[in-house]
Amino acid sequence: MALAENLNRAIQNGDKDMVQKLVQGGAAMDHLLGMRGTALCAALSARQSSIALYLIEAGCGVNVEDYDREPPLYLAISKECFDVVKKLVRHPKCQLNKSDPLTLTPPLCLAAYCGFQDVVSWFIEAGADLNVKRGIDNCTPLHCAIMSKNYKIMDILIKADCDLFVYDNNGFLPVHTAARYNDVTVLRSIISKWIVLKDDFEDRNERKVNIPSERARNNVLTMINFKSKVQNRTPLDVALLNSHIHFATLLLKCGATPNTKDDCNRATPLCVACCHFCRGDSDLDFVQWLLEAGACVNDSSVGHRLTLDETGHRDMREETPIMIASKENNLDLINLLMKYKAEMNRQNIVRGPAAGQTPLTYSLNNAALDAAKYFLDQASDADIASNMAEIFKSMMSIKSDELRDICDSLFVKGCKLDTQDFCPMNEAIFNHNTNLVSALIRNGVSVNTSNTGVPPMHACAEAGDVGIAQLLLSSGANINVKNDNGVTPLTTALDYSDDAHIQLCYFLVESLADIPGDLITCMDDLVYDDIFAPIPYDSEDDDSDTSDDASLPDAFAEAPDLLITCRKLVFTPRPLFQQSIQCIRKYFVENEISYSVLSSLPIPKKFQNVIAYK
Repeated sequence: MALAENLNRAIQNGDKDMVQKLVQGGAAMDHLLGMRGTALCAALSARQSSIALYLIEAGCGVNVEDYDREPPLYLAISKECFDVVKKLVRHPKCQLNKSDPLTLTPPLCLAAYCGFQDVVSWFIEAGADLNVKRGIDNCTPLHCAIMSKNYKIMDILIKADCDLFVYDNNGFLPVHTAARYNDVTVLRSIISKWIVLKDDFEDRNERKVNIPSERARNNVLTMINFKSKVQNRTPLDVALLNSHIHFATLLLKCGATPNTKDDCNRATPLCVACCHFCRGDSDLDFVQWLLEAGACVNDSSVGHRLTLDETGHRDMREETPIMIASKENNLDLINLLMKYKAEMNRQNIVRGPAAGQTPLTYSLNNAALDAAKYFLDQASDADIASNMAEIFKSMMSIKSDELRDICDSLFVKGCKLDTQDFCPMNEAIFNHNTNLVSALIRNGVSVNTSNTGVPPMHACAEAGDVGIAQLLLSSGANINVKNDNGVTPLTTALDYSDDAHIQLCYFLVESLADIPGDLITCMDDLVYDDIFAPIPYDSEDDDSDTSDDASLPDAFAEAPDLLITCRKLVFTPRPLFQQSIQCIRKYFVENEISYSVLSSLPIPKKFQNVIAYK
């Protein structure tokens, strides 16, 4: 024990003569002296290379681990004692592939990652396993060299015939790792294993790499189209998902297949490229390159949006390239895809927001109006007619003035709304889309009837929209039109108690709507002196039916003034001027005469405006 203590002390002091004397005197070189380790490990830790070399020559154990089980070879590399490393690597008993138990890293992986080129060469000369894996991530020395950008070591390993088809923990081959990190140098080195690449390899004007040998071509194609183990992604998929467009072009130049889908996102390269172009991450030339390489223009993808939706999850919509272009309102991309026979009228039958839609309806749903106009111009009358309901449904959320032009184009194409089970006018009213209502009216859609049996004024009464009500009335709508239940718009509006509907009730009353007969009936027992008297309104919790007004509409609970106004109209005839206006309006509505003819009549302008609800 005393000899071991003295030996360790001499090593720490760098006293080589004393070390020799103690070793020759019988000091145990491989004795583990607690955390001070063995003699060889102590010399390496203290970077006493000359002493370490002497101990090896003296016959110490070259594989005896340090106190933390670190092999001497790994320790020598980490301490950069390269003369000792060279000695150990060439030692016949040294275990070249033994990993450090703490980091699970083999010595060769450490040398490759740290860029120790000579050390890597010594390992190759000694016949070390070039495909040994780092335990923490299954990276081979080649993976380690690529990640640390030690290109000379990478070239040495590839020339030494290391295995290029070994997966790491990500399920990636070295070529996938290169694609992930956009490392063109790595790609060049890997491809150069089989062919000689020219200086113009990265020139985009050259669309294809010349591979003279069939065997070399097969090797290159196998490599660049090899799928990752975990998500079944090719290097092209990996490059595009990480926005590495230049790397992707080089893969295409080498013959990468453009019609792959991974298991995770099921995203085709073309769909991803379309997304990148729309975001400004690539140019249109790359999309065309994919199409020239044979990318299927009508194949759909899932999750290629590369973004998170409003809930924080990956957007899993499924779309074709033309759907992506239509949503993004990108006419340049649309024109290119159409040139390669994209199906403009094909319904998307898959899941997500695009399910059941055509590019036209999808562009409308996303307010991409330039794209919508393009598809509308290209569509045949038959295509429009067969998809009319979906087209109008897609227009409901668009409030832009350009919507009127689109609506006009639909009618030019022979839009037949009376054959649809869907009522665009009422849906536009429910969506408070004044522009669409105006466009429909301009194209001759009736403001008094609908194919669903609900007159537009009743739809407006349910929606509670004063602006649209005024638009309908000024366009010839009957303010007192009855629905299938025999009630007027005012009756319908009075059933609501929110501010919007109360404002509509005031507007209808002020616009000379008839007071509903059922309201008159419930007021029959009131006397004239009670016209302006406030009437208590039963709360929802009161089940008693003693009040005279228990059956009054809900709007009166929130608007007592409205109730008073209606009471007064029940018992007091309207002035002659208002009755005259009612009669004129009734004549115009019943005979379907436009209020625009009023301007040609000898009637004061102010009177004309009142009649026309202006």
